[in-house]
Amino acid sequence: MFGCATMPERAPVEELTIRRVASVPGFSKNQLFDKSKMWLAESFVSSQDVIQYENKEEGNIIGKGSIPHYRRSGLIGPVRVGNLRFTLVINMKDDKIRVTVKDIYVMNSTYGRETPLKLDMETGKPKLENLISDLIASFSSHQQDKNW
Repeated sequence: MFGCATMPERAPVEELTIRRVASVPGFSKNQLFDKSKMWLAESFVSSQDVIQYENKEEGNIIGKGSIPHYRRSGLIGPVRVGNLRFTLVINMKDDKIRVTVKDIYVMNSTYGRETPLKLDMETGKPKLENLISDLIASFSSHQQDKNW
């Protein structure tokens, strides 16, 4: 008797990059740069480990990030398989910011580095999009904090 098992489907390449551009009126490139670095320090365990490259003059920050990752597993529900790792690129100019999450992969605690499966991106992409949204939202909270 033969079983019919299907191989898990890998995520399409175009799903492995998430990009968002946002207007941030009233913020200079330098203010966006400084606030982005503050957000990285508050959002990750060590912003010094996260930031791989920064250039204030150009308005660029490149970092590496990692978030816990769980995979649906039949009857027992989500099981932690490792971390979803990614490169975070933040580009800014006066009144505008572009955030890109790319080079996404799963660092599996059993098998090492893996290209994400389609199901990994179904659960991971919303988390990464929330990360981008949190960064963008931090600029409006910065405006409120100025009048403490």
